[in-house]
Amino acid sequence: MINFLGLEQDIEKVSTSQVVQLSSEGWNSLKLTLEDISHSLPHSMSAPLILFVVLAIRVNFAVSLVLLLLVPLIPVSIVAVMKIAGKAV
Repeated sequence: MINFLGLEQDIEKVSTSQVVQLSSEGWNSLKLTLEDISHSLPHSMSAPLILFVVLAIRVNFAVSLVLLLLVPLIPVSIVAVMKIAGKAV
C-alpha cells in the first residue's frame, strides 16, 4: 500500500515489456481512428461552406448567413440531448 495525497492505493508491479506493449497498442488504435476521421473531415468542413454559397446566390444572403452561424450548434445540441437522455435513464 502506498499513501499518495492521502489516498491509499495498491501498486501493481508491471514489467517494462507490458508497458511498451500497452502503449504501442494504444498508439495503433489512435492512429487508425485518426486515419478514419481524416478522410471524412474535408467533406464535413466543406459542406456548410458550399451550402452557404449556393443559398447566398440562389435564395437569400441573410438566411444563408444565419444557417452558417448555426452550424456549430448541431454538435452542442447532440451532446445536450445525450446528457438529458442519460439523466432520464
